[in-house]
Amino acid sequence: IKLDVSEDDINMTMAYFTKCGLIQIDTEGNAELLQAKAMLEQETNQAQYMREYRKRQKLKNDNSYNVSQLANVVSEPLTTCKTEIDIEKEIEHKSKNKSKSKNQNKNNSSADFSEIYSYYQQEIGVLSPNQSEQLADYIKLDNFEPELLKRAIDKASNNAKRSFSYVNSILRNWRQNGITTLVQAEEDDRKFHESKQQPAKSDIESTIPDLPF
Repeated sequence: IKLDVSEDDINMTMAYFTKCGLIQIDTEGNAELLQAKAMLEQETNQAQYMREYRKRQKLKNDNSYNVSQLANVVSEPLTTCKTEIDIEKEIEHKSKNKSKSKNQNKNNSSADFSEIYSYYQQEIGVLSPNQSEQLADYIKLDNFEPELLKRAIDKASNNAKRSFSYVNSILRNWRQNGITTLVQAEEDDRKFHESKQQPAKSDIESTIPDLPF
């Protein structure tokens, strides 16, 4: 087969295939393409990308870019050597990191609720399994800050309403109003107290003296 390819291009291709582990050179200088069968039977994302790239280049050059697959590889050398094994390793690595992150979040939620559980029993009393699960859901499902649950417990304790139903009603009200952090709860309390301090319209009218006309 006669290819319109220079010797330098061929040497570059051989060096690339050797670096990627696709070709092995023995002591006698013979080259063996180890992954030829795998390359023919399996289509990787990298191979698909290269085919599409060559197709676009061929159209751009008005069909002047018409050489064999080997020449295409030489003309557009890859900067990295990603085999199918490399891609599988990357996917496995990302999957492990994702699982690790989920486990970390789960451990953090468990630690946060353990603190809330102890604080509730200290300030209010014993929690039933069902009540414990409901409180835990505010952290796990509604993304409440642990300190926000403590604030609800404090409100119940300070108002002498030491019951789970009272604590739960506070938390439900916050959830309905989109409050999930302690800062938001404090801002809500501030607005509530300000509204109570403003005199009602009827009170203002009652302070105006009757005019003699």
